[in-house]
Amino acid sequence: MITTKASWENALADFYRDDWERMKEHAARMNELVARWKGEKAPETIAKEFSDNVSGFESAVVKFQQAVESKNVEGVTEALRQIGKRVASFEVMR
Repeated sequence: MITTKASWENALADFYRDDWERMKEHAARMNELVARWKGEKAPETIAKEFSDNVSGFESAVVKFQQAVESKNVEGVTEALRQIGKRVASFEVMR
């Protein structure tokens, strides 16, 4: 199973390669990751922060999907930036 961080890194690499077909695949995979994160139970001490992070990740993934569909370079750039911030937050919460 590919990790959230690896998925983001691979999407970023394909974005720099201008590979829009692969970007669509990354968008679908990230959508699956959203479902996975929603299914996780966080410890009480970080439950609110975790929930907020999952919600932000989901929002960024939706923006990413929309930007990829319309081949909006600026939109993809911003969405990947937001996804990267959420990935870092997930890493910190470990």
